[in-house]
Amino acid sequence: MKKLKERINTRYKEASFIQLPSPDKNILHFKNNFSIHFIFLFEDMLQLDDNWEKNHQFLIKDYLEYDGPRYMEWNYYAVIVVADNSIASTDLNLMRLKIEADISYSRKYVFSAKELDELPPGMISSEKLKSKKIAIQNLLTEWEEALGSKLFGKIVTGPKASLGRRIRSLIEEKIEKK
Repeated sequence: MKKLKERINTRYKEASFIQLPSPDKNILHFKNNFSIHFIFLFEDMLQLDDNWEKNHQFLIKDYLEYDGPRYMEWNYYAVIVVADNSIASTDLNLMRLKIEADISYSRKYVFSAKELDELPPGMISSEKLKSKKIAIQNLLTEWEEALGSKLFGKIVTGPKASLGRRIRSLIEEKIEKK
């Protein structure tokens, strides 16, 4: 597992990512100007199946507390790497289908250790993200027009963990005015 971590660290650093502190020795945390990546390391498929959802809670907590640029909220990635190189491709593909289909909170990728050269830093570039930023800005403009500036502002400012409280506050404010 140590060599696997070293290979991942090297790959991310070469792609100009900054490594952030991590709450767990088998979770690596990286960030660049365009995205935030949590790399979850598992010894084998059984460990992955048993622990994936529990480990994903680290990413969810970070996502809900995030209060940086809005476009970064759309660029959270969960990268799952299984160290066991003897995994049957059908087993790995079934796990990929199961995990990658869930796009809540983050985009997810599942890799075996022998597929490290395909990690997202090689697939995500500033050129690709520029077009995403334009599309996101168009979407944000549409939502602001539909909701009104005040409600839209309450929804998109601050961490998502306090969204309910901020919307309740706006509703109470409207009720008091009546």
